[in-house]
Amino acid sequence: MGSWGVLCAFDRAKFLAEIVPALRAGEYHPLIAEEIQRSQKHTYWKLPAMRGLDVVMDTFDAELNVSSLEKNFTAPAGWTYEELCVLFESLLTRYCMTAFTIVGRRYAAWMTLRCEEDGDVLGGTDESNALVQALDERWAWWTTGNGGYFEGLNGWLDADETVRFASALEHLRPAPDMYEPEWWAERVGKIRYLVERARLDGVGLLWGGDLRIAYDRSPHSIPEL
Repeated sequence: MGSWGVLCAFDRAKFLAEIVPALRAGEYHPLIAEEIQRSQKHTYWKLPAMRGLDVVMDTFDAELNVSSLEKNFTAPAGWTYEELCVLFESLLTRYCMTAFTIVGRRYAAWMTLRCEEDGDVLGGTDESNALVQALDERWAWWTTGNGGYFEGLNGWLDADETVRFASALEHLRPAPDMYEPEWWAERVGKIRYLVERARLDGVGLLWGGDLRIAYDRSPHSIPEL
């Protein structure tokens, strides 16, 4: 069980420069209005008019990591937390993601990277574990899954953190008694390949569970690596 883990090359600078101001401006901003209009063609993800979006976005911190609102709120105009998450993910997919790879089940993916005492993965440091945790938890407010499956956006790294993460990945190795080390190597190989693409492009990383891009890329031209 669990959600599919999706690792993306993520242009965080563009997110901060374009998406954050658009969301704060509200539903009449051209980027927002266009995304709402596009959603009307989708069978399952039609968005409402999102009236009062600017008021809701005023409850967030500067980089939209957290809000003073509890999850599962309903806005005065009647739209919900889940619909805001759909809009948010759609905007990031369209404007800020440049490549992605499906790593495998979300839980198992991070078992390949997190180094713990007496664990199966060696070569990690406090910094590498902190970077993994940032990818895993930094966007917890936007992680929509119930039942512990962590669907939706989980976390991100900026471009500088991605450079450090790429370096840390080179030192990870399976413990001698790891069960099925070939499986570990295959999964980490996919992660390293995507991370290196992000590093060379000068962008960051985004990690999520069951992101819709993994199931429906028809509106986008983002390559799967």
